[in-house]
Amino acid sequence: MKYLLVFALFLMFYGDATAQEKLEKEASCYAIVYAEPFEKKEAGKLYMPEFQLLDICPKRTPGLAYQEARITITRNGKKQETAFDVVQIFKDKQEAAEFARRYGVADESMMLMDLPKCKIIRVVEMPLRKRPDAKGTPTIALLDTCLSAEAARRAHPVATFEENGRQVSRIFEIAKTFADITEAKTYARENSIADVEISEQYKKHVADCRIIRLIELPLSKRPDKPQPPKIALLETCLKDEIPQQRPVIEIFRGGQKTVREFEVIKTFADQKEAETYAAENGLTDVDFSWSKN
Repeated sequence: MKYLLVFALFLMFYGDATAQEKLEKEASCYAIVYAEPFEKKEAGKLYMPEFQLLDICPKRTPGLAYQEARITITRNGKKQETAFDVVQIFKDKQEAAEFARRYGVADESMMLMDLPKCKIIRVVEMPLRKRPDAKGTPTIALLDTCLSAEAARRAHPVATFEENGRQVSRIFEIAKTFADITEAKTYARENSIADVEISEQYKKHVADCRIIRLIELPLSKRPDKPQPPKIALLETCLKDEIPQQRPVIEIFRGGQKTVREFEVIKTFADQKEAETYAAENGLTDVDFSWSKN
């Protein structure tokens, strides 16, 4: 076991030292490209492009003419042609990207960095602009983080997220809001949005405010036309600026019975659909029993 540990430490040190030796020059003397091998040993063989580390400041003996390949690179916004030596061939894009980040080597392939995240899904307090003493409602929203220069001159909220292995902060505007986690994740899947983050604050809000009950609908029905009860999703944390007359329901929070006004958000076809929805959205207050008040 002792020898294995020593051998592992040796490999870690030697691997790092080897990488350091590859950068015996300034980082500006290197570039990463994605191209077919520059030396093709077998004529007629199909060679696939690879990520390669090039030394673009190669040592050449003055006065000698070299017949060699040259490559065009971009430095300070200008293109220039240069000789090069191949230093390393990377096994894949991930290894090349990690090397570029670690040593600050220019990516001439323009393939290592992912595109900017212009659309992300986050929980925000709505409305965004409210009185200092007012409380917002946690809401899942699609954020547009690639705004125009004109928009950047106006005041905007800021979102911080990870992009290409580092934390970035950008202003955003709300492109749309979602009714629940199910709707947000469905939209993300259908529109290839990978960065979806649902905060614990939102989950606690939903667990407290949204319940599933068996109720009679419509709420303002005529007595001579009774309807069978339906399973419904109810919102019990209403914040009406203008008081409204709403139905009320008794619920338990912290072991205490409380009465809250509610509104119907949606109905379910059956108990199975309601249970699936509750599991997907973190609802814990679910009751399918029927008691007519």
